[in-house]
Amino acid sequence: MTEPQNRIHDLLRRVRALNDSNPDHGEQRVQAPEPGSDRIATLRPGVSRPLSPMLAARFRFAGAWGNARLSQNWLSLSEIGRALNDDRIKRSIELRTENSYGDDPPGGVAPEDCAIFGHNPFELDETYLVWKEGQEEPIVWEYFDADDSVFSNLERYLEYIVGDRAEDDKERTYAIWVRVISSSENELLQVAAIKVGDDLFRIDSRIDGESFTTESQDGPRAALEFVEGDVVRCEERRLSDVESGLLAVEKVGA
Repeated sequence: MTEPQNRIHDLLRRVRALNDSNPDHGEQRVQAPEPGSDRIATLRPGVSRPLSPMLAARFRFAGAWGNARLSQNWLSLSEIGRALNDDRIKRSIELRTENSYGDDPPGGVAPEDCAIFGHNPFELDETYLVWKEGQEEPIVWEYFDADDSVFSNLERYLEYIVGDRAEDDKERTYAIWVRVISSSENELLQVAAIKVGDDLFRIDSRIDGESFTTESQDGPRAALEFVEGDVVRCEERRLSDVESGLLAVEKVGA
């Protein structure tokens, strides 16, 4: 095996050990690897893709992996091949397709560019593989409860599971609310900004009760142009984590 494939095996061993050491995880069922296949079925009937190096390492390590993560079963290659004939898995894929947003899988991508990787037999939670043009390794897209997490490849996904990585790779929408008292004018100034990636799409500012809106794509620093000279602490939170949609940030120093 190559060094990246050895890395996948090492991470998978750590996932298995982590599950075994967690009394709240429940029993995991790791089956022996299936012999022979070097291709993975997609959601397009009759269409398969060659296993990437990382996927090949995953399926050389184990076949079906019951209760691998978040009550999802990581499917074997043969199970993935039969997924569209399995009523529970097929129904989950259909419901997710109906409720996919934008380019989210499976509804937002071509079925030949998508495969199911994991499935929760009790809840509507699945994990998909998504192939992008020019990329050998597929993206790993995990759904759990009302949230989803996206990883640029299997290695980064496994690193997240074992705690080597704190965040996923998805570009998310954030809210910034800078609240200061101007050191020069002693007036209350609030700046609310909606940020996607590094682009700031909207700023609502209020000074002494008056409000105005400006459009900007200059990045999060644009939110601070109204308070130049003041020292502030800037924090960001995912919108889903903030009930009001905005996070108050207090001034630090004068």
